[in-house]
Amino acid sequence: MLRILFIGTNWYGSNARSCADGLRRLGHDALDIDGETFIPHASMFTSRIVRRFLWFRMVQEFNKHILTMAESFQPDILIAFKGNYIDRETLRSLRLRGIPLLRGER
Repeated sequence: MLRILFIGTNWYGSNARSCADGLRRLGHDALDIDGETFIPHASMFTSRIVRRFLWFRMVQEFNKHILTMAESFQPDILIAFKGNYIDRETLRSLRLRGIPLLRGER
């Protein structure tokens, strides 16, 4: 059984959620992180403006959360489904911790 840190969207019916659920059914311990929790989509004009101003901070917070979860969860592997919003420094830090990285679908 692997401890998997899984990064992908978690809305019902998404491919990423299905993949994480499949890993769990196979007996793996998968902790999922949804980037849309930190960086939500915006449809209203004013929301898009606010999102643009806060973009950098939201991405920073998302990457910090990934590193915090990796520290506490101690995964055997990280799987990023699409990998939107993940910074190179975050990936580099995870590699230095000895966590293999897998990126799916683009």
